[in-house]
Amino acid sequence: MTKKMCKLSSRAIGLSMGAIYAIVSEPKFVCRSCARVADKSISLCRPTPIPPQSCRNKTSCVASIEECAMLAEAQQTQQLMDEDVLPSATKDTHPSSSSVETKTHALETAERATIASDLESVDSQHKVLKQQKKLYKKLNKLLQKEQKLLQRRAELDARLSEVLQINPDLLSKRTH
Repeated sequence: MTKKMCKLSSRAIGLSMGAIYAIVSEPKFVCRSCARVADKSISLCRPTPIPPQSCRNKTSCVASIEECAMLAEAQQTQQLMDEDVLPSATKDTHPSSSSVETKTHALETAERATIASDLESVDSQHKVLKQQKKLYKKLNKLLQKEQKLLQRRAELDARLSEVLQINPDLLSKRTH
């Protein structure tokens, strides 16, 4: 499979089920935008490593969470989300420097993700605009063709009326 799993159409999925089974049999990465899993990061559009089972089982022990970098990142993201939800009165007024650094790092990561998603939306908007321009061009071409046909019809009607004025007996022969 050359495409990323996130971009596959349903038809392509149906045609390549064997390859998909091989990719998702032992997942090591999860996509942040669509939650698909794969064994290689190149198969997903926004891959994030899945923490090993040993890290995920030790969620109660703070020391083990700090040892596992991937789980620590997930915990920081969750804390950041929780702090955004809490009112400002409940927040700590004197945060420690390490928590400020982790929050800053998490904010920078979130900003990068936002910028990446904004770029993707700009690209999709550009594609839509390009399609609209193409359709507008087609519509304009059809309008010009219709105007040309109307002008031609007016010329033919004028010519017919001239012929009928010159030879009024043609009209009488035609009606009988």
